[in-house]
Amino acid sequence: MKTILLTREICKKSCVIFVLCIFFCNQIVGQIRTYRVDNKDVSIDIEKLIDFFYLIGDLEDISELEIEKVNDNYADIIVNSPYREPEKRMVNLDFNILLIHNWWNYGTVDEKEKIIEIFRDAAKNGNSKATYLLARYLCFETNDYTSFNEGAKWMKKAADEGDMNALTEVGLFYFEGRPWGKNNKLAEKYLLQSCSFPSVCAYYNMGCFYRSQGNLNKAEEYFKQCVNTKYEQKYRGWACANLAQMYEEQERYPEAFEICKKGVSFDDVKCYGYYGYYLYYAGQNGDFKPTEEDKREALQYLKKAADAGHSWSQMKYNDITSKNR
Repeated sequence: MKTILLTREICKKSCVIFVLCIFFCNQIVGQIRTYRVDNKDVSIDIEKLIDFFYLIGDLEDISELEIEKVNDNYADIIVNSPYREPEKRMVNLDFNILLIHNWWNYGTVDEKEKIIEIFRDAAKNGNSKATYLLARYLCFETNDYTSFNEGAKWMKKAADEGDMNALTEVGLFYFEGRPWGKNNKLAEKYLLQSCSFPSVCAYYNMGCFYRSQGNLNKAEEYFKQCVNTKYEQKYRGWACANLAQMYEEQERYPEAFEICKKGVSFDDVKCYGYYGYYLYYAGQNGDFKPTEEDKREALQYLKKAADAGHSWSQMKYNDITSKNR
């Protein structure tokens, strides 16, 4: 069984060929749509196409897609979403759909619009995955106010149908006040529903919401759930940084120190700075009797955060080093 890695670079090169020779024939028979590829008619199963787009959309910034070649027509795709419980999901995929996905990424605006029409037609016919895909495109890829408003309506429809991704987005829409105006009660409702799915992103958003509302007990609860997941360390690091700030404000310094240490293990820039600052003044033992080794190590962490652009760490590092001159 041969493993193929489709990187963005490979997609770009192959797309130059495919975009020139693919066009829509506007021939639709049931759930099958026909394309013209290399002067041959190629039939695509619409539901399978939508399932694939939905699956890959869940991965967002994926740079490599692992495909185990089964034969000339089908492939099993192994993915591991960073936002849900880690699991390998196998998809038996018509290989021609990969060509259309390349085309989606690197084709012209007009070509992409034709695929959007597939999503729109399927959404109107009750396909919930297509509803979310259409909403996501209109909200985040058009840079157009009118499209955003239309997309928000589709996003709410997908959320009300129980789509985890849409629940998160609608919760954030209400929290941020767009496009329907700020409504904390509805923001809480949708964000809480998104947490019914195991999702590091949902836990983090819920923690941020409760922190903004001053409900620090609930904020701590959800940030801890985020930290204790086993995937997507970016969000876990952000949760650690939030907890560190909360503990410091509550004068829970030993807990702040420990959560910063955990955040450092997730390579979080803010936690590098906070950990370095606590270490410089409190020391490894937290007894506010730092050794010279503690201070040297602390300055390394502060400098790392400062060099990464964290302004608070830059200020603290400059303050400490200027006093030591």
